[in-house]
Amino acid sequence: SCKWDQDFNVVDLELGRNFFISRFLTLRPHAGFKTGWLLDKGVFTIVPNPVQDGTNAANKISAINSTRSQHLWGLGIRWGMDTGWHVTKNWSFYADFAFTTLWSDFHIKNTDYVTEAVTGKTNTLNTKETLQTVMPVIEAGLGLAYITWWDQNRYRFQFQGGWEEQVWLDYNHFMYLGQAGGSFTVQGLTLKGMLTF
Repeated sequence: SCKWDQDFNVVDLELGRNFFISRFLTLRPHAGFKTGWLLDKGVFTIVPNPVQDGTNAANKISAINSTRSQHLWGLGIRWGMDTGWHVTKNWSFYADFAFTTLWSDFHIKNTDYVTEAVTGKTNTLNTKETLQTVMPVIEAGLGLAYITWWDQNRYRFQFQGGWEEQVWLDYNHFMYLGQAGGSFTVQGLTLKGMLTF
């Protein structure tokens, strides 16, 4: 059995500007910083099955309870491009992209409780690891936007909805059953309201 929890917190600070390349196309290059603090925690319970396993080690162990936690804090340079494909003055399709080189500080902690079948004794094993690395983060979005202009087009309010995805490469540094590594991805419907000037 397994129980998994995650806290996901990210802040993006960027400077960008819209340019009308043509009557129907706007580009917004932007650059800035991305910071994030993420916490993953998993609790695992394994009960070996001597009938299926058939090994002496499985017959000697009645249960393995494990707790895995990974805490990440990161700061990096973020840059990208937002595009607007205008159908009318107020309606447009958008396609956005951003890339971050995130300096990441990982703190990984593993705690294993192994209970012997014969004696009932529980042995505890604690391992900790600290790791610093640069992790790429890729973001992409596609959807529909509604735009209103006022004060001689100096101010703009934009409301948009669409599908967005994020890929955090080489995010998983848990060590479990001899396996580690892998990326973390999130995706889903995203709604945004923006005031630009």
